Amino acid sequence: MWQIAETLRALFKEFESLYGRLNFVVLIPNRGDPNLIDILVCASWFPASDKETVNFLVQTVTNRLSKNDLLQISSIIPIRDDSPLKQSPELLEHTISRYFDLSVDQIVILLPENAQVILGVDGQYHPRGYFLGTDGQYHAPGTFLGTDGRYHPQGSFLGTDGQYHPQSSFLGTDGQYHPRGSFLGTDGRYHPTGSYLGLDGTYVEPADNS
Repeated sequence: MWQIAETLRALFKEFESLYGRLNFVVLIPNRGDPNLIDILVCASWFPASDKETVNFLVQTVTNRLSKNDLLQISSIIPIRDDSPLKQSPELLEHTISRYFDLSVDQIVILLPENAQVILGVDGQYHPRGYFLGTDGQYHAPGTFLGTDGRYHPQGSFLGTDGQYHPQSSFLGTDGQYHPRGSFLGTDGRYHPTGSYLGLDGTYVEPADNS
């Protein structure tokens, strides 16, 4: 249903650069047909007449989207600058969900891009999906608590050396973990991707070329 979201985000970001800042652009399911979307657009510089604004927005979107994309859109709804829906980014999702009686999962905020946030118990805002760990810190989705009592990124694994390593690491013949792409040189040592054997018989690593 929301495959069009990124296309619309790019369109409205370009639209914003041409005409001026948009307070927000939000997609919600149409009440009559939830397979269609309504686009809520708010800006302080919209023409005074709602009809003018709608025509302006419809023309802009119609000229830029494919026929298949347009068939997914039910309506474009301009929101006045003094509307109670105009909120700070951290309150926007909550306000729209309550106003339209929707769950947050039914809302897609295209702009502003920093609106997908939650207020943590630490009084700070964090990206949606972050969780409070036992260490009192907020961590990204997929982060996990290791046997060492520390949080590690998704995909990290516990090596034979008792340390956690990135998913892309591998265990070399030297018993050490190395980044993906590293290779074993003729000198019996591992070197990073892009290294090469110089005329003097030593390996030149990428940082050495700067």
